[in-house]
Amino acid sequence: AVALADALQSNSTLTELRLSDNAILTEGATVLARALEVNTALTTLRLEKTLIGAEGAVALARALTSNSAVQALYVTYRDIDDGGTSALIRAMRTNATLAELNFDYIHNSILPAHFRREIDALMHDPDRAAARLAAS
Repeated sequence: AVALADALQSNSTLTELRLSDNAILTEGATVLARALEVNTALTTLRLEKTLIGAEGAVALARALTSNSAVQALYVTYRDIDDGGTSALIRAMRTNATLAELNFDYIHNSILPAHFRREIDALMHDPDRAAARLAAS
């Protein structure tokens, strides 16, 4: 993940990165987050089933507050827990570019109700009319 993050820092052409089903782990998510702070090309990041953990999701959320390129992020709820989910939802509230945040929770029975309420509120926010959150 370190070599990939280094390449992303200078990337100006790659717009979609699919790392799903790879053990990126918290450390990998943290270095990817640092790359996202400076990357201006990547618009879609797929991190389903990557075991990034809550810390990794929080690092990504922090990076998304300054990133103006990423438009879609896909993660797995069971990998990031409540803390990571909450951080990403907050990041979406403040990042005007991030239009799609998808929590793949196929192996969970339901996304917790308090997150569904937050998602519903964000979906009905007139300032975020184009935003799309999904718990599919």
